[in-house]
Amino acid sequence: MDRNLTLNKQSSARRGLLTVEMLLTLPILLLAGLSLVQFSMLLLGSQAISAAAHSGVRQAALPGATIGSVRRSVDNALEGWSFKKNTQLLIFVNDQPVSKFPLDQARTGDKVSVTVRVGAVQVAPNALSLVGITIAGTDLQQTFVMRVE
Repeated sequence: MDRNLTLNKQSSARRGLLTVEMLLTLPILLLAGLSLVQFSMLLLGSQAISAAAHSGVRQAALPGATIGSVRRSVDNALEGWSFKKNTQLLIFVNDQPVSKFPLDQARTGDKVSVTVRVGAVQVAPNALSLVGITIAGTDLQQTFVMRVE
């Protein structure tokens, strides 16, 4: 009978120890999980922005391209993404903004660049701000450069 009583005390102590271990490791695992989710969403968003900028510069390099046609090309590349409406599109011809050097006046060989920019918090939740790591105020952007055909 003493043996059963000793086993029960050890089992009870072991269960208590497992509970404490779980309470200590659970926040670390939660932080690792949130980090993984946030980083994955930022990486996927970055790839989408890169594809959109590439699509936009390919359109801008065509003869007769307009700001509207470049915007449509970028929007089409971002179809299905929740941050599509929050993107900023910058177009430059020979390092001059299109407000100073219109895209339809670009000649063969002129350098055209398209930049797509979006706030990081539009792409992924700012989940790690709970522990002091924030992506607020950070932008994801991608620029591609081509020559007009």
